Amino acid sequence: MRAPRPDGGSGYYVVTDGTASVPARASRAAGDGDVLIHGGATAVNRYVAADLADEPRVHQAPFTLGADTRLFADVPPLTSTTNSWAVQARPSTTAGATAPAGRALRSPPIDCRSCRSCQGARRQAEL
Repeated sequence: MRAPRPDGGSGYYVVTDGTASVPARASRAAGDGDVLIHGGATAVNRYVAADLADEPRVHQAPFTLGADTRLFADVPPLTSTTNSWAVQARPSTTAGATAPAGRALRSPPIDCRSCRSCQGARRQAEL
């Protein structure tokens, strides 16, 4: 990973040593802030499959870019003991074009339905 540009640079880091090193390095660099990882379907698939993504945000463009990789293609199937995802979709307007966009919110494991602290998130996920 190389450091961001000094003196008002973008604050972006470029990672060259693989997916596994990103979360720890990014968390150290962000301190208490959020960590955002930008990428296409291949990057999203890697982080979700490795259980390293808390909230994938998806923006669908009205055209195809890249190698036509299917989103969530390599993600293991959900079971009653793994986290699940609830998708919230909304239209997004960028540069005058409207396209679907949304985010996937991590839901609690299915077997913890009695947890009172999860009820609000679960109701939101069911909408």
